[in-house]
Amino acid sequence: MRFSGLVIATCGAAAVIGCASSPPPVSKIVNGQVVVSRAISPDAYEHYARGQLYEEEQRWDEAAQELRRVLMFDDQAPEVRAQLADVLLQLGQLDEAAEEVERSLAIEPTAAGYAAAAHVAEARHDDRAALGRYREGARLALTDGDPEAIETTHLALASAQLAALDLPAAYATIRVLADADRDSVRARVEIGAMAWAEGRLDEAEIALKEALALEPEQIDARLVLAALQVATGRAAEAKAVFRDALERA
Repeated sequence: MRFSGLVIATCGAAAVIGCASSPPPVSKIVNGQVVVSRAISPDAYEHYARGQLYEEEQRWDEAAQELRRVLMFDDQAPEVRAQLADVLLQLGQLDEAAEEVERSLAIEPTAAGYAAAAHVAEARHDDRAALGRYREGARLALTDGDPEAIETTHLALASAQLAALDLPAAYATIRVLADADRDSVRARVEIGAMAWAEGRLDEAEIALKEALALEPEQIDARLVLAALQVATGRAAEAKAVFRDALERA
């Protein structure tokens, strides 16, 4: 959810003097609901897009420079500050990352801000604080109702809970995701793996088959399902599923 809630807007004749401050808000309809978003200038978006490319190429210094240029046009962009914090962590600049997280959350609490705060806490080896931040992000995403943010935050929280060896908590988190987003394939794959780990084999198989019904090309779901069938002594079924996975890969 990078730069979410932000949209491109032109500033018309006032561009030279007004775009670097706070453009008027823009309304849009998302999933049938009216959402009010902050507008940003095209110049800021250009730097943001370039920063995205640098980040994908792991050119962290250049990505940080471009994100800082975005903030020169819009210093009230909490998601950009959160993303900058994550880039600074890649550069080993922990204190600077923590400062950007604080500024991001002070402007407005966002799922991206809480995720960045969790990453800072993990870098400081404070797993308890990280879990708390992941939980806050997941709660906020549910309140906002953004399906992408809901999936991202809940998967991150579940991963942290698994790292803390709390399988029941991770399972409960993924179950919330599955209930909130009926189309989340990833949630059903995760439920399948976790239910299997807890010995609920029927539930695991149902979840994996639900994932494949939603997305027949989901290779991970096919591989886990085949492994489950091998474990339960159904070699013939497993071979067919493995073969199908290879053909679709």
